[in-house]
Amino acid sequence: MPTQTPPWQRLAGIRPGRFTESHADLEWINLGWPVIAWIIVVTMLAGYIQGLLGVGYPMLATPLLSLVVDLRTAVIVTVPTIMLLSAYLIFRGGNLRESVARFWYMPPCMVVGALIGARIFLSVDPSWLLLSLGLALLMYVSLDWLGRAQFPGAKRFLHPGAVLCATLAGVSESAINVGGPFLLIWCLVMGLTPVTLIQVLNLCFLTGKTTQVAALTAGGIPVMAWLSTVPLAVFALLPFLLGIRMRERSDVAAYRRWLRVFLSLMAFLMIARFVRQAWL
Repeated sequence: MPTQTPPWQRLAGIRPGRFTESHADLEWINLGWPVIAWIIVVTMLAGYIQGLLGVGYPMLATPLLSLVVDLRTAVIVTVPTIMLLSAYLIFRGGNLRESVARFWYMPPCMVVGALIGARIFLSVDPSWLLLSLGLALLMYVSLDWLGRAQFPGAKRFLHPGAVLCATLAGVSESAINVGGPFLLIWCLVMGLTPVTLIQVLNLCFLTGKTTQVAALTAGGIPVMAWLSTVPLAVFALLPFLLGIRMRERSDVAAYRRWLRVFLSLMAFLMIARFVRQAWL
């Protein structure tokens, strides 16, 4: 009798055993020491950025890892570490109850988006989503550098904007492992404080990543593939804590400047990654 696929797996477009024939390609430990050394360097750098900005680990790590490994391997290598770092940031800084009370609906929106993104990840080439996100991000940071990224009356759409951006972030986070830009743009336009911004974003990321792992594991990625990358979090820990220390000693204006520079870099990296995948 054929195995029945649960409804939530059908919603995400998941077929049991999708990765079982090719999961050997996802065993990063067998990639060789030069590649492993690069993975460790990227993990440390991304850990520092995650601590400094409170966000950014997958946005930086995914394109850098994609220079030497395929997207599926990059996802497996980055997801467990970002889940651990995000869990820590959610509880740091206080006011968590207030942040959750205001934006409790954003994580469920991430779940819906992540299921859609998992379908894209498993069934089609997500490269065009990567290009679209890179161009949209480039347009926003260009306006921000020109001082025209503040929109009068935007706060009237605080909650509808949150629903839209959280859903889109879930889609792109699950499909291409980069969901932060949508949420970052929303937070900056709405003028959230750094503490609230970091807590809300990491709560969304942790929810989205948990959904992504569940969906892709149901699609055939072995549980041990995820667990094998957990030790990489050790390499991210010290740079992560140093980044937090630097952020907490800086003012809000400096924090926003760092975010602007980071988003500019991410826009160019995503466009370059699309060009590399399309023509090389």
